[in-house]
Amino acid sequence: MLEKNEESNISAETGPPPSQATEAQVEGFKAETIRLINAERQKNGTAGLKAMGILEDLADQRAREASVLFKHTRPDGTRCFTIFAENALKYKAAGENLAYGFKTPAALVKAWMNSEGHRRNNLDPDFKYIGIGCYLRKSTLYCAALFYTPRKHGVPAL
Repeated sequence: MLEKNEESNISAETGPPPSQATEAQVEGFKAETIRLINAERQKNGTAGLKAMGILEDLADQRAREASVLFKHTRPDGTRCFTIFAENALKYKAAGENLAYGFKTPAALVKAWMNSEGHRRNNLDPDFKYIGIGCYLRKSTLYCAALFYTPRKHGVPAL
């Protein structure tokens, strides 16, 4: 079982704070982040990640939790990977990237690509699925990327 867990987190507090983003803007931010990560994977000869709805929901939850405790430990003191088991997702490989304060998907992905552990998660060929989550707290956007490969072939129908 592989677990990729980069303990160094990324933040950026440059530029004006985001306004109250609409749901469409947040969904666009998430989709563009996945597109940019997949572009980096393609440049590095790695197959693209597929978006997975349940992972997006869990990443949204992790982004909310990171706005309270910005660590790969959850506010209840458990490891970030417990979110998979709580949702009946058995994994062969799982990873998490966190960040806050980024105004654009391009700036976010660039920062992750410039951080060894986050880059490793973004490019890891063992990962097959991704979910991007965002949460806005006090004009600061918190982001989480969850990477996942199921333990058995196939994906749960969630």
